[in-house]
Amino acid sequence: TGPCASLVWNQGDAIGEEYRDKIFDRFYRANSSRGAQSGGGLGLSLTREIVRAHSGEISLERSDGCWTVLLMRIPLVGYSSRF
Repeated sequence: TGPCASLVWNQGDAIGEEYRDKIFDRFYRANSSRGAQSGGGLGLSLTREIVRAHSGEISLERSDGCWTVLLMRIPLVGYSSRF
């Protein structure tokens, strides 16, 4: 059994190098000086905690102004296919 991998992406502004090590911190919002933004800075923090609870990991793979891409990997321990 190997890991289950999932890519999540969206289009938008790049996450600057100086923010990348903080984006999974609770209540952190990158580039908040750009004006009104929705969100409270909890989404990526909660996602990381859920992934960790399943012995997985999440990482920022790309953020270049066109796409921001996150990779989640969760092990499939004890999984058996029924299909």
